[in-house]
Amino acid sequence: FNFLEPGNGSCEDCISACPCNVLQAEIPNSGFEQTTGTGLRIIDQFIHTGASVCYTSSEVKSTGGNGGLTFANGQSCCYNSEGNLIDGITETSKGFQTAISPLSKKPWASHVLYDITPYLECCIPPSQDCIDHFYTRRPSDNCQTFD
Repeated sequence: FNFLEPGNGSCEDCISACPCNVLQAEIPNSGFEQTTGTGLRIIDQFIHTGASVCYTSSEVKSTGGNGGLTFANGQSCCYNSEGNLIDGITETSKGFQTAISPLSKKPWASHVLYDITPYLECCIPPSQDCIDHFYTRRPSDNCQTFD
């Protein structure tokens, strides 16, 4: 899926860290919004099968991309039934950096093309090599730098 990757595929310094739990994500002005909308909820339930709820960074950062396309990077953060951030090397229901945040003003189809399609190509059905490659290009945040 490299042809769909924005630049280096990683924007760690330009997006917000995930809150460590749902209570932090729900604080007003936390910088995160719960994933809403029928289409997004269905995608979240399919991709993040072990997650009870996912949040997306509400602050979208524009970065340069391939072929002059501007990407709207964001961060998705998914939480288990206890309300804790899903993290782990082999856990595929965790969130990941998005090239086109679903909260950006870009068309929703761009989020599907640049974020969902690469995930599906690499992680469904799961292949550890492909999953490792995906999360190297689209790291999952572990909340260590959340304020």
